[in-house]
Amino acid sequence: MIGDLWVALMEDKQTKLLKTYNHIDFQITPEQLLCYTEQLRLLDLKIEEGRSRVSVNIHAGNLNDRLKRYEE
Repeated sequence: MIGDLWVALMEDKQTKLLKTYNHIDFQITPEQLLCYTEQLRLLDLKIEEGRSRVSVNIHAGNLNDRLKRYEE
């Protein structure tokens, strides 16, 4: 649980990959980013900065904001 948001990730024990990439986006405000990041840390999830392939990606903004960023 992250606030009232329930997220489930499934692990496939048959797959022999060392690292996989799942991408789920949620719209949050810049003011909420620190709070959500801290909640993920409390769940002992690994948080990496930058564009390295990680299991969870969290950032503030919405889809249009992200698309505009890539156009720049």
